[in-house]
Amino acid sequence: LSVGAPPLTKAAWVEGFLIVGGAVAASLGGLLLVRRSVARATLEQHHEVVGFVYAVVGICYGVLLAFAAVVAWEGYDEARMVAAAESDAVADLLRSAEVFDPSSRDLLNAALRAYVRSVIESEWPAMARGEHSATAAAAFDTLWSVYRSVRPRDAVELAWYTESIRRLDDLGDARRLRLLDAHSDVPGVLWVVLVAGAALTIGFSYLFAAREFVVQALMTAALAALIALVLFLVLALENPFSGPLRIPPTAFVAVVGGQ
Repeated sequence: LSVGAPPLTKAAWVEGFLIVGGAVAASLGGLLLVRRSVARATLEQHHEVVGFVYAVVGICYGVLLAFAAVVAWEGYDEARMVAAAESDAVADLLRSAEVFDPSSRDLLNAALRAYVRSVIESEWPAMARGEHSATAAAAFDTLWSVYRSVRPRDAVELAWYTESIRRLDDLGDARRLRLLDAHSDVPGVLWVVLVAGAALTIGFSYLFAAREFVVQALMTAALAALIALVLFLVLALENPFSGPLRIPPTAFVAVVGGQ
């Protein structure tokens, strides 16, 4: 089973538009202020020095921005894979439960399904709020209690029981990682550096003086829009279960619906 990346919600589109539009508007306002305050001839006198420094600033900020985007994406992708691994473990346990006697099988199936329902109905909304679910935690504890109560009748059931306990351990590991990933925010200091770097990079472009103001305004707007889009991407990915691209419990729903 896999967990697909969800599409952006309407609220996320609005948020992205406001971020990009605000960045473009602010950058054009700054450009207009500089061009009204400093003569074009004065700016042209320093083009050579400004161009050299701007190249260094642009490279440094580009590397930092790419690093932040890669880190955010890797964290998001890891959260998706962890959720998929947890649901896969549940699916394996449901299949393995079929080899036990009817009473044990029914108890195991009921406990596994109850855990999946608690994850879907209680824990996923809780993670969207940055919280944990006591209901899901209790369902997981109950699941362990049920497995501890099972008594294999023969060597075949013992082999399946041993493998089931191993998969139950895998489920617990994936669950802990999922809960940790729900709080994997980009550090605040990195956001300060990213925003300050964006302002510096865009601000440096004001020190150039194209003969046609409209041409320079278009280039500045494009630069601001590009930086804002990447920053919005980082923002959307930094909280896998509560951000604009929040991961849905699709894999868990498939487990319940596919059995």
